[in-house]
Amino acid sequence: MRELHWGFRKARIWLDELPNWTYAVVNTIERHQGVIDFHSGERQLAAVELFLPRGRALYGGLGGVFIPEDTHRLVVQVCISKNEGELYEESLARRVDEVYRGLPQEYVEGVFEGVLQDDQTRLLGAGTLCFSCAVHGRIGSSLWIFQRLSRIIINLLLIKKDKVMEEDLMNILQLKPTIRQDNEPFS
Repeated sequence: MRELHWGFRKARIWLDELPNWTYAVVNTIERHQGVIDFHSGERQLAAVELFLPRGRALYGGLGGVFIPEDTHRLVVQVCISKNEGELYEESLARRVDEVYRGLPQEYVEGVFEGVLQDDQTRLLGAGTLCFSCAVHGRIGSSLWIFQRLSRIIINLLLIKKDKVMEEDLMNILQLKPTIRQDNEPFS
């Protein structure tokens, strides 16, 4: 896990691992998107926790697992929890919000919008992308923050983990396209 700060904003990023944000799943919603390319890689994991004070503090955390498959589609699964799960005491928003493990139904569309409307998603290739790891704040979470989190996850899954630099992570958190110093795109 890496923790990053810029101004009053904070983030934690997990690459090739997920935080302990497990929760009881009450339902799973699935959407499909056609893709042309197969993904020949291995299973990938990534998670991000984001705290953005902007008048009110925006907050959320999301983790995903991508499993490549020999198909012509990307299956996106979002696992839904009950509204309030177990309290998550170690959150970045612990001083300003009550944070719970889980992803309530009200934020699911934000996750799907972030994934299915992002041009970067097609670069994943064919397989299953499952979001079953999340935390949310009673006050600071919104559709917008979960849309942003899911877009960040896509970009984290696409980076070359052996060459990741802090600058790359900062650009991903701010959803800025970047070119690596060796002229190789990070995604």
